[in-house]
Amino acid sequence: MSLSSKNSLISLISSIHKLESSLKHVNMLSVMKLKTLALAPPNGWGFIDPTTKNVILEKTYQELIATAVHKRALLGVEVPSSLGQIIQNQICDGIAQSERGKWCEEYGLGDVVSAIAQPIAKVIDRIAGTSIKTCGACAQRRANLNKLGRI
Repeated sequence: MSLSSKNSLISLISSIHKLESSLKHVNMLSVMKLKTLALAPPNGWGFIDPTTKNVILEKTYQELIATAVHKRALLGVEVPSSLGQIIQNQICDGIAQSERGKWCEEYGLGDVVSAIAQPIAKVIDRIAGTSIKTCGACAQRRANLNKLGRI
């Protein structure tokens, strides 16, 4: 195996470990993302940290993230790389169902699996000279998983 291939595999393994760490902190059954971070959602920029129980209210999304990170650091609590997603999930969950579609995008299981698999497929394609990343069956599998219901 060439040095380049070894480095690619090491990079892949590192990415998988980072992904595993992030996924520990995200509820995979409720993956939502705000459509814009420039406008305050109906309930404002608020977050109740499920780990520290801190209630954080800020004027902007950036201030909300910064304060959540700062409060966790003061307590010596890990700051997951997925903290922004955790906050966005909570904000979207707090928006009335009738308004949620205006503010948030909801992702199905196929979308989540694809987001995880695509970077891995890209590295495999680069190393093995395959075209897994553009696999037609993968796109169909994504659509089928999404049909199971939005998560």
